[in-house]
Amino acid sequence: MIKLSSVLLLVCLPAGLLAQKVTIKGATPGDVVRAINNELGPQGFRLEDSSQTAARFSVDKGLINQRTAQGVQGVPTRLELHLRFKQKDDALEVSAFEELVGSRMPGQALNAETRESVHSQKEREGMQMLLDFVKSDLEAGKK
Repeated sequence: MIKLSSVLLLVCLPAGLLAQKVTIKGATPGDVVRAINNELGPQGFRLEDSSQTAARFSVDKGLINQRTAQGVQGVPTRLELHLRFKQKDDALEVSAFEELVGSRMPGQALNAETRESVHSQKEREGMQMLLDFVKSDLEAGKK
């Protein structure tokens, strides 16, 4: 029964707690943002904002059908990749998570958006592979 309760706890955790992580020796947030941009830019991702503690990239996913009060409608949707940076002595801890963001529909409040955490195993593995690649690339460049 303990295993089941542990699984239930993981399912209920906020997306940020399920983030993928790496620790990169000698890296700065700017290094990571440039490396991620080099990898994801050709796939259509754009850097939305960046600071010393976080960065956000997004890509337009087009219209995705959602059930609304008016029936099923195509909702403009984007995928956001969120990065968080935490300095650890001579290294930078980088964590990442994704959200699917549906834009405002006609008749909704001006700032109404839907946000849904992406928690599929395939997506988490893809994020971890990206972080691992960036880590190896940046650490190889520091040698």
